[in-house]
Amino acid sequence: MSSIPGGQVLRKKANFGTSELLFSLPDPIADEVKDGYELQRVFDRWRLVPYATFSRSTGQRLVDFYLMLAKLSPTHSACIEKSVTYAFGSKAQVVLVDDDDFATSQEVVVLSDVQSAAYRDAIRSTIDFNTNLRNFHHLLAWNLKSTGNAWVLMTSSEVASERKVSLRCLRQDKVLYINTKEGEMPMAAVSAMWSEEFLRNNPPLIVPIYPNFSEKDGVIYSLFHLKNGDYKWYGRPDSQGADIYKFREVQDALFQARESANGFTGKLIIEMEDDQQAPALDEQGAADDNFNTFAERIIENFTNRGDDPMSVFLTTRPYGSKPMFVYQVKPNTSESWFKEMGQIAKAHIIAAHGLTLRFMGEDVANGFSADAYIADYVMNVEPVISDLRKTVLSFTNAIINAVWQLIGRQDLTQYALKFASPIESQVELYKNSRAQL
Repeated sequence: MSSIPGGQVLRKKANFGTSELLFSLPDPIADEVKDGYELQRVFDRWRLVPYATFSRSTGQRLVDFYLMLAKLSPTHSACIEKSVTYAFGSKAQVVLVDDDDFATSQEVVVLSDVQSAAYRDAIRSTIDFNTNLRNFHHLLAWNLKSTGNAWVLMTSSEVASERKVSLRCLRQDKVLYINTKEGEMPMAAVSAMWSEEFLRNNPPLIVPIYPNFSEKDGVIYSLFHLKNGDYKWYGRPDSQGADIYKFREVQDALFQARESANGFTGKLIIEMEDDQQAPALDEQGAADDNFNTFAERIIENFTNRGDDPMSVFLTTRPYGSKPMFVYQVKPNTSESWFKEMGQIAKAHIIAAHGLTLRFMGEDVANGFSADAYIADYVMNVEPVISDLRKTVLSFTNAIINAVWQLIGRQDLTQYALKFASPIESQVELYKNSRAQL
């Protein structure tokens, strides 16, 4: 213990630790998009294209950053989940193939129960989605919204003289393009991890991009890739214009968490005249009490990082200086600033997704409208949700048609899957009522 006025008030530490700056707050998400040395070694040895594609050895951690934002940014996460739910919130229907590019007077034809049942049975007897059909589309849409990419791995083999097909949705951090030259067959590598040691013991699965196939031990492989944007290799999230605001939401939450975990606990600072004994800022005294530095002693005794921090901080001035000084430390009460900044970030993120505050459940004035929510959905949100639904369905229906081609059932390519909004009936009622005005 050190000897200062008022007795022994600074506790000793049982063992030595690392030296730290006074009141430093460690950042758990520092250098979010910078590849570490081990990850760079992977790209030095393997002909892989990193997600950001800045160069051969940098940019892969950007995909981890996007996945982190999709989970830790409250508004971004809610926008993705609600968009996906409204896009694929109903059971699948079977319809005749519709033209995605040209509008015709012919409406989408929903098949009879017998025809739908026959198509359903053909899918169930041939294709394993590794989950239910709705969740398969949900995963694809979530990945597309989160990272700008959706991947499906097709594997096919014969079982009891019948060809079975497995379709598995892959997350972007599990797939990397092989850096092929112009004119070469496009291929990608699939791996659970991208580390030198893991890849040395578990070589990645190399799969050609559809319409190309590979075969190994009687199993046929092919990869399907859906990307957002006109990038050469990988897509980007359609809401990337609000990436900074997504990160701000994460930063604000982490700041409060770090403040709670590391913050200064002193509520009262008492400064007295020194009594010609050892000064309060005593590096030697800290060392005698098993601390590396005086700063480490303060962190242990007066911040939330300590095991049992104190609320009174007693220190001294040089002998013969001014009288005793007492100062009360007030807690941070800037909640209005956090609230205002949070609202700004939320509005930008929602707008980047093409959604509205009302759709996301925020309080918005209705004026004299009795059906403001449905009107807002029809005018502003439905086109965005419909575009997401059509994009993913065009992708999955093309994959299913590839399956029918593979097993020789070309007659089934005239049919397609369709999903509807979970509030489709309310939307139709609203549209009909407006048409009668």
